[in-house]
Amino acid sequence: MSNVISLLVGWLLDLIFGDPARLPHPIVWFGMAIAFCEHRLNKGSRRKLKGALISIILIVAIFVITYLLRSLCERSMFLATPHSQRENVQCSMFFDALAVFY
Repeated sequence: MSNVISLLVGWLLDLIFGDPARLPHPIVWFGMAIAFCEHRLNKGSRRKLKGALISIILIVAIFVITYLLRSLCERSMFLATPHSQRENVQCSMFFDALAVFY
């Protein structure tokens, strides 16, 4: 049930505020990283191998960044304490809503 609430809150925030004009969207950053790598590595021999390696590296990097942000959120003294399951669930819901919004 908490996942449904997180999705609804994130969706409502996105409807109300839209994408922040001042901040580039994370997908734009990802696209810039792909373009950077393509210009540097998409020439010469072994282009497919280099493309596959960059794909794996970028996917793993996004996973690690997301994992670290979520861990930071769950350990934050402002949002949760290790002794409170309810606060950890609230922190998880906050992070999920923020991820859907942004």
